[in-house]
Amino acid sequence: MRDREISHHNSISQGKLEDFELRELKLFLALMSDVEKNKSYYEYSHLDIKKFIGMGDQSLKSFSSIIKKLQKRVLIVSTPEKEINYSIFTILVFNHKNKTVEVEYSPRFFPLISDFKGNFCKYKLKYIEPLTSKYSVLFYMLFKSNQFKKDFSMSIEEINFKIGKSFRSDNLERRVLEPTIEEINKYTDINIEVIKERNGLKNKISGYKFIVSKKIIEVSDLLEKAVKKAKKNIYINKSKILNDESIQILLSEISEQDLIKGLNYAYTKINREFKALEYLKKVILSIDETIEISNEIEILENKEIEQEEYYKELKENVVLVEEEQENNLSEIVKENEDQLIEYLVKVEKTDIGTLHSLKKKSKMIYENTLKRAYNKIKKEL
Repeated sequence: MRDREISHHNSISQGKLEDFELRELKLFLALMSDVEKNKSYYEYSHLDIKKFIGMGDQSLKSFSSIIKKLQKRVLIVSTPEKEINYSIFTILVFNHKNKTVEVEYSPRFFPLISDFKGNFCKYKLKYIEPLTSKYSVLFYMLFKSNQFKKDFSMSIEEINFKIGKSFRSDNLERRVLEPTIEEINKYTDINIEVIKERNGLKNKISGYKFIVSKKIIEVSDLLEKAVKKAKKNIYINKSKILNDESIQILLSEISEQDLIKGLNYAYTKINREFKALEYLKKVILSIDETIEISNEIEILENKEIEQEEYYKELKENVVLVEEEQENNLSEIVKENEDQLIEYLVKVEKTDIGTLHSLKKKSKMIYENTLKRAYNKIKKEL
């Protein structure tokens, strides 16, 4: 189960989950892993889940009690306009006869884990499993939802609200932040650096800035040899797909041993041109499968072509102006606001929620962001 992946809307990470106990949180995340878009009902073996949440040796009665507690929980998501209470499950029971956990998600909650667009995060259960504090789980989820920003700030009041406590800065650091950051840095795929932020007048700690960076996974000599061998395949070499960045991506999703085997397999298997890392990954993972992948390259490359054409059309829809009109840039940006937002979200992977927040809280930064996108499009064209 620890190799399963979770994907969910960032509102789950930013919602109120402080009432959940540690095992409830881990159970909640385990049940959300590998969810399919059009399937809201699932059955799981109790053995896998019990082991994952640290109840391997405990009675089925205790396990059933955790199930019942989680079934009653709600997710509270606050927006500038309103507070939304999500009932998570319509069914969450332990079937004593079959020894299975039966799950059906409520219709309002289910889109948050199955049909989200843009504003989402994903990670593997193996990074949740070793965490020993619910604060570590809560903050790991929060850091993953903000990883694309590289850094973000929270006031002491916001952190206390997040964890449902009322700590002063010294207690907050000692009891929450220090042990939490230590666990996350030790066991997960990200590193967190914390910088204290102070009130300008009284020089008192007012909050904290969190710098989120992805860990660099060390590449062994054996893997380096496998990469060099794979690049001797003319089609892999021509694709320029295998580089330091893509190897880190592959290592985050595939064990080093399987990646070495898969690259050796790809060296002998691939016999035509390709452009997508996703295709290379499918070849690597197909070594122990009987699936036919020969047609998948065409599907992936067709998607690439469609995406390139979409980006081209998107850029062309922005009205470009002559040099003498530069003084009217603010007006031009305003006229093309929708297209520029779409460019930032689709092409530059900017979070739509961040843009909306900037528009409300800092119109100057928001407008400068749109101007930067406009100038970038103009330069590309």
